Amino acid sequence: MSLGILIVDDEPHLPHQFARYLRKHGYDVYTASDGEAGLRELQKNTIDLVLLDLRLPRQSGLEVLKRIREIEPELPVVILTAYGNVQTAVEAMKLGASDYLLKGFDLEELLLVVKRALETSAMSRELRQLKRERSDNYHFNHVVGHSDRMRAVFELVAKIARSDATVLITGESGTGKEVVAHAIHEQSARASGPFHPLNCAAIAQNLLESELFGYEQ
Repeated sequence: MSLGILIVDDEPHLPHQFARYLRKHGYDVYTASDGEAGLRELQKNTIDLVLLDLRLPRQSGLEVLKRIREIEPELPVVILTAYGNVQTAVEAMKLGASDYLLKGFDLEELLLVVKRALETSAMSRELRQLKRERSDNYHFNHVVGHSDRMRAVFELVAKIARSDATVLITGESGTGKEVVAHAIHEQSARASGPFHPLNCAAIAQNLLESELFGYEQ
């Protein structure tokens, strides 16, 4: 299935030139001459990347970019402009633009930027999927139990995960304390960070402080 590219640019000839070139390389390409038309195309068609001019009639490209982010937060958007300046580029990137091209670029450069943005977007989707799968694995799938007490534990874990409070988990050996700790971590705001289990009981008492905080004072 071909990937869809939307070009939003009010110039009379360039968008069609870009579209012909990108179609030759196997993309489905749609064009729009202003922001509202572009947003309609975005809602009608499957779009995988947007090439967006900064200077558009009625509303600026940055305003259109904000609207795109509301509709498709993860959709890659490459800004096209003949009025390149660092401030505008930084503002566009802060709003979520994937890349920035000054008009005057050649078609090969356009194709390179398109491929790079699409590849980066695909990698991001794959990483998010892997993260979801990892989260599912440690959500509650490894905690066995269907009793009222276990359901209460599940509800408590979900509530704790939304908090920044320090958590102490107690229980006999083999009851799943580490699994519960991992489930809390994977549902928390720190899920993208590392999870490091440490068996303190296996460390000699006189070495525990050094193991946790280092040997140098």
